[in-house]
Order: sequence, then C-alpha cells, then structure tokens
Amino acid sequence: MSGGHFNYQYQHLNHLADDIEGKFVNNGKYIDDDYFVDTGWNHKKPKKEFDRLNGATEEQRQLILLEVNSLVQDLRMCSKRAKELEWLLSGDINNADYLKKIKEYELISDSTEFNEGLKKAAKEYYKENVEGEPLDQDVPIECFIEGGNYARTQIKKHKI
Repeated sequence: MSGGHFNYQYQHLNHLADDIEGKFVNNGKYIDDDYFVDTGWNHKKPKKEFDRLNGATEEQRQLILLEVNSLVQDLRMCSKRAKELEWLLSGDINNADYLKKIKEYELISDSTEFNEGLKKAAKEYYKENVEGEPLDQDVPIECFIEGGNYARTQIKKHKI
C-alpha cells in the first residue's frame, strides 16, 4: 500500500467534504423526525421538513450554497494534494512524478502563462471597476485587495 507518511490523514479531508456535501444535497432541506411533538407512549415521531438555512433570504441562500460548493471542491483538491505529498515523502513517487501529478490537478502552471493571465485579469478589473471613477485615497488597500480577489477568481474561472 502506498503512502503512510502522514498516516493517510488526507482521507479525513474527503470525509469532511462528503459530510458537508451531504448536508446540502437538497439545498440544505431535509426530512427528519419532529422531536418537538409529544407522542406519548407511541414514541413514533411524525416526519417534518427542516431547512439548514432557515431564515436566509433567497440571495443569502444562493451565496451560502455557492460557498459550500466551493468549500467542498477546495477540500477535495486539498485531499488530492496531501495524498500526492504523502506519497512523495513515503518514497512511493519521485519528485518529477509528484510535480507531474500536481500539474495534472492544474495547481501549478507555466509562470509566463500565469503572469499573462494575472495581467489580463488585472486589466479587466481596472477597466470594469476603476477606469473613469474617482479614486478614494482613504482606501487604496481595499482596492488592491478587491483587485487581487477578482484576479484570483478570473484565473480559476478561466484556468489560466
């Protein structure tokens, strides 16, 4: 059996992703026993629909579900990365195979391609969000952070 350097702990990330995903299979809605109903001696509780996002507006619900989906994908990718590192450190794969696997997961790319993608995303952000607008000199760091976040999402979205 391969791996073992970290005692296969990468599998816990997959289990966590499965658990989280399972909680939101039906957009956070599920059927369970209604424990608030007193059934007396029968003890058979009626079924009731519950909502993990109870009280959320439709906009909040959509944002939360997007975040949950993103988190599940990130956990699965982290699990893959941790497994590959475990195999490398256990001597099951060599450095070249490790880098090949990571590249297959699209985690590293040619630095020129990455830099060009980053430049493109930064120009697009500037054009859509800054160009022609007066700049607030009190919040330059927020603009920088937002631009970085935008570039990151564009890079992920377009796999650049």
